[in-house]
Amino acid sequence: MIQVNYFKMRKALILVLIFWSVSKMSAQCIDGNCNTGFGTAIFKKKGGVKYLGYFKSKRPHGKGTAEYPNGRVYSGEWAMGMWHGQGTLTLTDGSTLKGNWEYNRFKGYVNYDSNSAIATSQDNSSKELQNAEKPANKNSQRSVPTNPPFNRKVEVNQNENAPSVLLPEIWAVAIGVSQYENQTIPSLKYPDNDAFGMFSFWKSPEGGALDDEHSEVLVDDAATKAVVLHSLRAVFSKAKENDLAIFFFSGHGLRGSFLPTDYDGDDIRIYHSEINKILAECPAKNKLVIADACHSGSYMAAKGVKDNHPTKENTAHYFNELSKAQPGIAYLLSSQADEESLEVSTLHNSVFTYFVLRGLKGEANANGDNIVTIKELFDYVHLNVTDYADKLGKVQTPVIKGTYDPNMPVSVVKRQ
Repeated sequence: MIQVNYFKMRKALILVLIFWSVSKMSAQCIDGNCNTGFGTAIFKKKGGVKYLGYFKSKRPHGKGTAEYPNGRVYSGEWAMGMWHGQGTLTLTDGSTLKGNWEYNRFKGYVNYDSNSAIATSQDNSSKELQNAEKPANKNSQRSVPTNPPFNRKVEVNQNENAPSVLLPEIWAVAIGVSQYENQTIPSLKYPDNDAFGMFSFWKSPEGGALDDEHSEVLVDDAATKAVVLHSLRAVFSKAKENDLAIFFFSGHGLRGSFLPTDYDGDDIRIYHSEINKILAECPAKNKLVIADACHSGSYMAAKGVKDNHPTKENTAHYFNELSKAQPGIAYLLSSQADEESLEVSTLHNSVFTYFVLRGLKGEANANGDNIVTIKELFDYVHLNVTDYADKLGKVQTPVIKGTYDPNMPVSVVKRQ
């Protein structure tokens, strides 16, 4: 009973904060009735989101389609400015989160194309809306339920007297903050794309086919400090000893902290030490932090972390391999402590997350065994990010630190 009340309180807290944030939305109506009716509007305070559909009290309500400046498209039902009901969010890599939404919280299915590139070499955001209504390619996409059976008990052999083992589970939280309540904080273009991209991948078979209980995504208005820390505790506290906990953040960072959407220019920060405390309390034997933010390398100052240089296509194989990994925690960080994390419009992601996702999808599978390990992922990301930044006349150097098993699996690759 206590646990039920706890999760009810968690949901109520998140909904109150989201409702409070959307009440501040204002739109520039460019056609039709944007008060209570059908029209087209631009939401400048939301980064220039273009919305076509029904309104109520000057907010999207009913059926409508929103085009986001970073290339994402949401088409479906709305409630008071939030994704609510049946709808489809199309990401820039062709993946779609399709199904039921509850006040911006995804409760549906993933149409995930593991063969697609994350973005083309040119800006094709205008094509995303055109392709959003096309039927999925049956040869490259498949619908993946977000609530697959998580049967952890696996027999070692056919002998009835043989012992059984519990396969590990994966618990993952993705945070992306592009827009900040404090208007003096520069907006970013792609952290929300980064977070949704990670979330979509985790729900694919290659990422573990995580259900809603095992995965969480918070972007922009929902990603306040209170909600982020609350969600991390709620998700990671459910982990068991043999499991893997993953935390992903994309957004602004200062030395020793990540910035939530309600950053006030002073103390409202998500301090690295706070995240380390939650991870230390998490029972999971393996933990992975992926941070895509300026000064992400300063994470290591929050705790004395040492350097650790670093078909089999079905999901069950992923969990089998994960169960063999030695205990530890890995920090995969986008840059050195004094470097900028780059965003490039043609990628529709930050440079770091772009290559992290490509690596997880299989390009990092250096030895061809259809399992991507943390070392393979880092080697791939380090090589490609430093090379890409150099071509732009910039410097960005991903780092990996911690005490971890370099052979810890982070994804399984679909056999070609």
